[in-house]
Amino acid sequence: MMKFLFVCSEYAEKTPWRDEFDKFINEISAFASVIVISSGVRDVCFAKLSDINFPRSNVLGAEFLVDEKTGLISGNRTIVSDVGKGKIVEKLQNDGRNIIAVGHSEGDRAMIDAANFGIAYCQDDEFKNDALNIDELRALIYGYFGGILSNKCF
Repeated sequence: MMKFLFVCSEYAEKTPWRDEFDKFINEISAFASVIVISSGVRDVCFAKLSDINFPRSNVLGAEFLVDEKTGLISGNRTIVSDVGKGKIVEKLQNDGRNIIAVGHSEGDRAMIDAANFGIAYCQDDEFKNDALNIDELRALIYGYFGGILSNKCF
């Protein structure tokens, strides 16, 4: 297990934060519940989010099962499909939550479309005409929440 976690941490260290998105997550976490849904591997995603003390319980995605003795991957738990992301949003809405979804690629389209408020951010090439930069994203989310925070956050 330690080998696997080491690889996750190593990969996370090599992956840079885009446009200070780490600071942005911390800002909005002050007034909203933030959940990360990854179609990739939850452990790798969490390794990066642990940089900002993001709660592990708020990271949803695939998990590898790792053999405790050998440290080798022995299986996996469901990988979250593009459609599955939208279903997760619908489930959260059915539980009474108002959802803002922020996605970065065409694979996030179902999640963005299902949300009460969907935003395309830091696009992949096929998504670039729909995407916002960090300042536009911040303005939209703060505007959506009715200006809860002061302008010093901008």
